[in-house]
Amino acid sequence: MIFEPHPSGEDLHSAYTLAEHKKLEECGGKFKLKGYAPHIGLLYEPCDERTPCPPRVSLYARMGLHRYNLLKGRKFELNRVDHYVKSVGSAASTYFMTLYAMDMEGGGASLPPETCFEIAVSEYSANCFILFCSIARIQGEEDQTKRRRKDKDTRLPEWPPVNPLYVVEKSEVQENDEWIRLYVELAVTFDFPPSRGEGDIEILDVSMDRMDEGLDAKNATFYISYKYSDDAWLGKRCHHRIAAVRRSFDEDSGNFSLVGAILPKEGAQERPLFPNLFGVENN
Repeated sequence: MIFEPHPSGEDLHSAYTLAEHKKLEECGGKFKLKGYAPHIGLLYEPCDERTPCPPRVSLYARMGLHRYNLLKGRKFELNRVDHYVKSVGSAASTYFMTLYAMDMEGGGASLPPETCFEIAVSEYSANCFILFCSIARIQGEEDQTKRRRKDKDTRLPEWPPVNPLYVVEKSEVQENDEWIRLYVELAVTFDFPPSRGEGDIEILDVSMDRMDEGLDAKNATFYISYKYSDDAWLGKRCHHRIAAVRRSFDEDSGNFSLVGAILPKEGAQERPLFPNLFGVENN
């Protein structure tokens, strides 16, 4: 079944329950929605000039593309979200997104300039940076990842870190700026109170807790030092913070997860442990 606007033309947001519909068909592909309680419905949201895509949905779409790129060795970047379907009836939602991405390396000669993706991202808890991506595929592709049920790992990154940290080369940071910046933007989105305006982030240094697989490691924790500016009442102020993000992929369940937070200012000031990475002033 394809979700369509309300027949009256007045309400573009139509809710459906799992008791009435067992699957959602989008762009010729299918999302099979199983395991939802009957009271949880589905809310269709188009993304167009009338109803622009919310920033958080765009971040979730980029997370799904990041999963695909990491597992497939590709470099797709988000162009636009066409529409999404959000589960409602619970504080934490799942977002089923249909979007278009660009192949930044031109590695798929058989693919059109815009490639349609189907991506599903779930929130573990409301207003917490604990996210799971179980589906990230090109429309029409079969997802080959396993689907065994397994407990989800929701542990926050350690602070101070238990394992030694390895500083990532500046050139590698620049080459991977898209997903590194995504990690910071997600961490800031869930930070309370909100700490910066969009577009003001400057990545300073990146460190990780393992280097055997480099930045392509499926399971690793990253500590990202960044700065941002805000327009305070008495003028522009510059702030330095650290985002800690743990990335993991479970081969059995197929779940790709990002769990993170902005470190407290008092934690970020513990610079003697990592003078090369965190040698910044905090406000």
